[in-house]
Amino acid sequence: MNAPLPFQAVSPSNALQADTDPLESAEWRDAFGALAATQGPARARYLLDELVRLAREQRIGWKPELSTPYVNTVGVDEQPVFPGDLAVEERLASLMRWNALAMVVRANQAESGGSSELGGHIASYASAADLFETGYNHFFHAREGLGEGQHRGDLVFFQPHSAPGVYARAFLEGRLSERDLGFYRQELTAPAQSGGQARGLCSYPHPYLMPDFWQFPTGSMGIGPISSIYHARFMRYLTHRRLLDCAGRKVWGVFGDGEMDEPESMSALTLAAREGLDNLVWVVNCNLQRLDGPVRGNGRIIDELEKLFAGAGWNVIKLVWGSDWDGLFARDLTGALTQAFANTVDGEMQTFAAKDGRYNRDHFFGQNEELARLAQGMTDEQIDRLKRGGHDLVKIHAAYAAAANHQGQPTVILAHTKKGYGMGSAGQGKMTTHSHKKFDETDLLEFRNRFNLPLSDEQARQMAFYKPADDSAEMQYLHQRRAALGGYLPQRDTTADVVNVPALTGYGQFALAASGKEMSTTMAFVRMLGGLLKDAALGPRIVPIVADEARTFGMANLFKQVGIYSSVGQRYAPEDIGSVLSYREAMDGQILEEGISEAGALASWTAAATSYSVHGLAMLPFYIYYSMFGFQRVGDQIWAAADQRARGFLLGATSGRTTLGGEGLQHQDGTSHLVAATIPNCKSYDPAFACELAVIIDQGMREMMVEQQDVFYYVTLMNENYAQPDLRLGSEAGIVRGCYLFNSYLHNADMRKSTESPRNITLMGSGAILTEVIKAAQQLAGLGIDAVVYSVTSWSELARGGAAAQQRRLDGDTGGDAPYITQLLAGSQGPVIAATDYVRAVPESIRAFLPEGRTYLTLGTDGFGRSDTRAALRQFFGVDAQSIVAAALLQLKDQ
Repeated sequence: MNAPLPFQAVSPSNALQADTDPLESAEWRDAFGALAATQGPARARYLLDELVRLAREQRIGWKPELSTPYVNTVGVDEQPVFPGDLAVEERLASLMRWNALAMVVRANQAESGGSSELGGHIASYASAADLFETGYNHFFHAREGLGEGQHRGDLVFFQPHSAPGVYARAFLEGRLSERDLGFYRQELTAPAQSGGQARGLCSYPHPYLMPDFWQFPTGSMGIGPISSIYHARFMRYLTHRRLLDCAGRKVWGVFGDGEMDEPESMSALTLAAREGLDNLVWVVNCNLQRLDGPVRGNGRIIDELEKLFAGAGWNVIKLVWGSDWDGLFARDLTGALTQAFANTVDGEMQTFAAKDGRYNRDHFFGQNEELARLAQGMTDEQIDRLKRGGHDLVKIHAAYAAAANHQGQPTVILAHTKKGYGMGSAGQGKMTTHSHKKFDETDLLEFRNRFNLPLSDEQARQMAFYKPADDSAEMQYLHQRRAALGGYLPQRDTTADVVNVPALTGYGQFALAASGKEMSTTMAFVRMLGGLLKDAALGPRIVPIVADEARTFGMANLFKQVGIYSSVGQRYAPEDIGSVLSYREAMDGQILEEGISEAGALASWTAAATSYSVHGLAMLPFYIYYSMFGFQRVGDQIWAAADQRARGFLLGATSGRTTLGGEGLQHQDGTSHLVAATIPNCKSYDPAFACELAVIIDQGMREMMVEQQDVFYYVTLMNENYAQPDLRLGSEAGIVRGCYLFNSYLHNADMRKSTESPRNITLMGSGAILTEVIKAAQQLAGLGIDAVVYSVTSWSELARGGAAAQQRRLDGDTGGDAPYITQLLAGSQGPVIAATDYVRAVPESIRAFLPEGRTYLTLGTDGFGRSDTRAALRQFFGVDAQSIVAAALLQLKDQ
């Protein structure tokens, strides 16, 4: 403890050099100090910048450190006057802590009707409570309404493990009942046991499960941070395109220090700085501890994050020490405190948090005489109650105010806290505190005493929820502060105007009546998109999104038509300026071109797809990408978007395992439809023809923009050119439901002997392989076999329809209709063979719903992909026409 740690003591480069002229050094220091004192910080910063420039010119090889001393960025003399009632706010925060603790502990006590298996978190909220409360009381603005001049609300991303504290506040606000709190993590049990009088509270922020409450899902670590950045950028996009004025609105994100290790948390930091997103404020709750132990036991996470964010171009505010430390720093004339902190790693900080005042006196202030003198006159209890900055409402307010007023950069506040703050010997700072959810009577009474809660011993032992009287000072203050900030948070409002969708014949007639013209479905989509963008009502609401593949997908013509969004316009003449497809950036550009970042593009898509609820303005995003890099690479983000009830289109281009021939294993997609089928509100389609695609796009837009259903579509597209048929008369309903009769191929009578009995085969195909299925049917007809071809547009919709019909029967509805696919295939005969460009598990999903007695064989592309031609790949996987014919003959022989 007493010996400096070499790897931490490496500060400025001159720290390793001896001062060869102390007198001259003193003169420089005095001169600079006098300059700063007489001419102010702006002049001092100018001269420092000038010295750095000169040093670079002289190739001195020096640059300033990105980390600063382990003290607060906002000095005591810079703090604004605290505008609230400090005593009342502290009492309210204590009540939130108690009710949050009682909620989790009661849910895990079997004798009180709960179950010890439910889990829950107390320590995370205990560390973040004051960070939340300061925001609630002074900064987090709710939506006032959608009218002119009304604030449309800040966006607040809550640290997920702190959900119990958010529920505890909603209880005091009257938005949740005591019964509701009694059913924490019991979403199924609540309505049954309460007679419908209580709602179960979900574990983390889940808009899908509590659609009037939570706005943003943050439970999967790292997704909240990247999502908050792209939401902030999307607000600028709306403003610059003059669709919605988002000035004066902020995006606040409260995240954990351990969460910053997730790649998604860090991946868009430079975008936020590059875009100058001063509407974005992150608060990183640095309680120094993750689930298993310290975040950086042998280092300091606050220093590490400061370097990271400062290097990425963010404004960094360190909120390290509370007001009680101000006097100690003022009396410390030798810099002993700052030096001691510089030599204290987080593993030791955690130990100090877990121990009492006597231990801290002996092991921290006892390091040397200077520190010991600073602690003279302080009792052990006073030392024990020295607050870290993240637990001091005055310091938090000063940091938040500085962040809210900062211009030109996003801001991160690195708030130093204690994990399990106030939990005492039961959990404060302990290795096991993250999952701590049980308290004995002594622990409960200690917690009650620590926060001076108005509870009797019996109430504390019984973990009674506490809510002050409506006319109490605390309750009046709570409601007044939220009224001043527009209302209560979190709160999700889905009020948004219906957006009319143009007639399909207007933008898709070329696809409905293709007359055998050759094109790929990707090209058909791009042409439809271009037409939709011209529609006066819907066009401005469309958000085309690509991840550096617009030219690959034939979208370059849209560059000039609608432009690529840039917050600064276009400051250069592009190399291809004379081309009709030249690259055009504009402040009011419509395309979001995200570069090589599927995670970023998906975050942008989510921001647009949830605009109806976040901003009260319905937008319609179309994100087109290599299908392999969707559900496989950013599947967790897609799941979070589903939780947030996104509305929009995901277009998986160059889909299937055999269409993207030369690219090979890493690029060929054989599984995306399998994963998409697991997301309940995702409707996935694999159309083979442009006419099918047109019907699907039209249906999806009407569901989302007119009917305002909380669904999104995943549609796979191909880059293979082939003849496109006209839309079959009356096939629209079948296309939407997942399958329709495409054609019947009858045998040539001359090929069959009069004594032979009729032979029939039923073929099903989707996407890229449907053309092979059609070829196979034609060949079989030439062999004297009648073949019926069904075009499957969605295996997952067929499976869901079958499962729903099956469930109705299980529920006692014996008179209900048979599954749609059962009814459809009843009109055909013979064995059924299904072929797709995906793994066999995709077509296998409908096996249970085939007509009774029909044999079923599935062909697919299981295994790793290869680089070769389409023909070679389809032969290799056994999904080409010849393979389908061979399988059909074998099935007929067996039959």
